Amino acid sequence: MKFIFLTALAAAFLPVSLSGRQSANTSVCLSATPPGVLLNICQHARGMVTMPQPTLYLRVYKDGRVEYEMSKSENVLVKKEFRINEEEIREIAKLGAAEGVQTALERYPTYNHGIDSSREITLDIYAEAGRKRIILTNFFAADRENNKHYPASLISLMKKAEEIWTRAHG
Repeated sequence: MKFIFLTALAAAFLPVSLSGRQSANTSVCLSATPPGVLLNICQHARGMVTMPQPTLYLRVYKDGRVEYEMSKSENVLVKKEFRINEEEIREIAKLGAAEGVQTALERYPTYNHGIDSSREITLDIYAEAGRKRIILTNFFAADRENNKHYPASLISLMKKAEEIWTRAHG
């Protein structure tokens, strides 16, 4: 009788422990940025969003390699990789080193308030001047009101990142 009870108890908790193990699949955003990175963009969505969070939106290396993460299934992230050309690397480096980006605020207030979700973007730019971190909440590159709140070079950098991300996703 004890054996049956213990077996039933173990079977009841087995799915919980397996799903717990699966959720250990965390984003590369939670670890140190590797060397050779030019631009690193992590996003952390809250509310009615897919899990896990945060996720790597885009990581551009100086050699043209680009990485991003996508949700394969609940609690499973998959890192994807592709390449961009030299011209795009130069454009990202130029935008990242622009005065407007380098003097941008570290954290901008929320200008667009979500109804049931929000997205915080952490943007790390690695220029010759060093690392510059900018945090944006509910930022959308195509928003017509952006020029009232953000430097033009920051908007251009985010538009370029979004263009690359969109191309990678088809």
